[in-house]
Amino acid sequence: MDVVLIIIIVFLTTWCISLYQKQKQIKQTLSQVQAQAAVTVQMEKEKEKNQYENKMEKVKQVVAKKIHEYEIEKKEYQAQISDYKDNIKKCEKTISEQSNQIEELHNQIDSLKRMQRNRGEVITHKILTDLKDRLVREGKINRNEMIVIPNVFVPYTENKVMKMRQIDHLVLLPTDIYIIETKYWKGKVLHGLTKEKAGDFSFILDALFPKQQSDAEQTIVFVKENINDNNETGSMKIVSYENPSKQVMNAMGNLRAYLMDLNQKFNYVEPILYYGYDSDDFNEVTIYSEKGKPNVFKSEKELIDYFEEQLTKRKKFTVKDLEEIKRIVEQVNYIS
Repeated sequence: MDVVLIIIIVFLTTWCISLYQKQKQIKQTLSQVQAQAAVTVQMEKEKEKNQYENKMEKVKQVVAKKIHEYEIEKKEYQAQISDYKDNIKKCEKTISEQSNQIEELHNQIDSLKRMQRNRGEVITHKILTDLKDRLVREGKINRNEMIVIPNVFVPYTENKVMKMRQIDHLVLLPTDIYIIETKYWKGKVLHGLTKEKAGDFSFILDALFPKQQSDAEQTIVFVKENINDNNETGSMKIVSYENPSKQVMNAMGNLRAYLMDLNQKFNYVEPILYYGYDSDDFNEVTIYSEKGKPNVFKSEKELIDYFEEQLTKRKKFTVKDLEEIKRIVEQVNYIS
């Protein structure tokens, strides 16, 4: 009995020792596993930290690059803004100078308008307005299809200086744009005379225009003076004013250029030279010129017939076009 008990005690003791050793081993193994897990976790954390730091470094580099590019663009924009401001100042200065020039030109226009009207222009204006009224009554045109504007001034530039060209009458029709230069000259008017056509009297042109070519045209006027009551005695003088053909052709070119700057459709102007003084024994016009332009008329009938014939031609402009031309002209002339 004692032996069995001893054996049981020894067995239990051995089993307990074995169990203790196994528990100890399990604890050691668990500790090792925990330690390895902790190392692995730490390594993963370090790896993630390094990756995060690398990413942040790349982000910082990208941000720094963007900031650098932004600073460069900012400087460029600031330079552009500075240039724009300089250009604006220059434009403002130019606008101010042009405004002063325009104001001065308008003042010139107002002064010239007070001086430029003469009897011939007034008579021409009445002829044109009477013609318009008759054409409207006869149903040949509507009232807004003929616009008559007297004493027009057109700006142009010569040697970088802005000047003004005066036009006696501007007539707007659907068929064309017309300018009329009226000459109300007394005497014997020889229009478009050349040295070749003057014959024995070429010495007169030699005296008046010594440098003129033999085929160059000029206009001279023979005017009687100091005639007594019986028209028997008196003297004669020869005068030459500004070449009227050249004058109206220059006006045509200036007006055409001015209109085309604003609307390319208005690309032609028809020039007319009208000698309006009535013909009699002492006053008449002889036309020597063979040039097609300008159109030269020496009587009211010729002028009226010309415009009536023009109305049979193809229309170039609408009523809206005529109103635009009128507005353009009025803008620079302050016509109310």
